[in-house]
Amino acid sequence: MGTELDSAPSQGIVVNRASEIVALSLELKISQNLIGAKPMVKMQCEGWWEQDGLGRPPMHALTIDFQGGEFHGQGLDRVGLFVLHGIVTGDKIEILKQYIGQHSITYRGTTQGEGVYFGDWECDGRIGGRWSICFRSIQGDGQSIQQIQPERR
Repeated sequence: MGTELDSAPSQGIVVNRASEIVALSLELKISQNLIGAKPMVKMQCEGWWEQDGLGRPPMHALTIDFQGGEFHGQGLDRVGLFVLHGIVTGDKIEILKQYIGQHSITYRGTTQGEGVYFGDWECDGRIGGRWSICFRSIQGDGQSIQQIQPERR
């Protein structure tokens, strides 16, 4: 009988300590994730794509959010509203442009620096042309300049 009373409080202490350890472990993981997270950089951009018979239509209201070597964005052109998802690796860039409720376009290209990317686009392997996107300004507090670093793979 004395054994049951003696073991009950110690089990409670063990359970409480285990809960504390789990809670501290979770806090540490969350802190490490926040500390190790790459900052998001929101960019205002200008861009165009070229197609025979259509000339060089501009992309309007083009914004891109970079985080690490990946990015998401959105804009509008003569075809319609679109979203972008892409990745930068070294001097190479690959973008999937999805028109809302329509087809998608694949952009592949390179940069020679100064925030200008260019290359070729294709749609279903049937049509394509040249394109360019230029990163113009960073949205934010304006207090710091941030360099976009490609993801090392």
